[in-house]
Amino acid sequence: RWATIVSVAGGGLGWLVIAAGRAELLGTQPLELYSPETFGFLALLTFPHLLLARALLLLGLDAYLEAGRESHAASRASVWLALLVLTQPLSLAAAVAAIGMHQLLGIARRVTRREGRPVEWGRVRPALVALALPAALAAGYTLILRTDPFVRSWASQNILLSPHPIHYALAYGILLPAAMPAAWRALADQLPDRLLLAGWAAVLPLLAYAPTVIQRRLPEGGWVALAILAALGLSQLGVAP
Repeated sequence: RWATIVSVAGGGLGWLVIAAGRAELLGTQPLELYSPETFGFLALLTFPHLLLARALLLLGLDAYLEAGRESHAASRASVWLALLVLTQPLSLAAAVAAIGMHQLLGIARRVTRREGRPVEWGRVRPALVALALPAALAAGYTLILRTDPFVRSWASQNILLSPHPIHYALAYGILLPAAMPAAWRALADQLPDRLLLAGWAAVLPLLAYAPTVIQRRLPEGGWVALAILAALGLSQLGVAP
């Protein structure tokens, strides 16, 4: 419940910049003022399609995790993520990153523990099924971007660069002290749900500074992962949020 409230309505420490009389730090305002992909409350106030995209992202990841216990869950995840591409194509990067890191961490565990073959079809299949349909749609979208002159003209002005890392440190810093121990423990415990959260959180800096002009859109939903990890971290410390 605490993680849900923080995910939907919470923010970071960017207000400290404004309280200090520095409306702009390093040439950019705090992410709390203009980045709906970083904080849920901005999408709630401004962009309903981004709210829908985040819901589809989380539904897709949830169904992907269910694939280990339910035979049709991976197909359901693929449908959710395909709807995500139709709603907000850029958010698919977050799903690919989270699922990809989840798979890589699982492979790394099997390698270090020498548990048979590192890559097993039964473990990789849910990821491939979940990403198959959305990847096909994304490929079609990419083709349109390259061939349609109107869409190319629109894309040329769609520049969404990430600010200086200090802004992300302020944005996420309020959750990191509790989230980092939980992520570290998740890597040790290897519980599938928590392992996905830890992998997703770990890859957020790479998404935020990927070599593309739309980099600020790519860490979509990362605040949710950090909020859940922070709640887990506080519970592990015996602090009830």
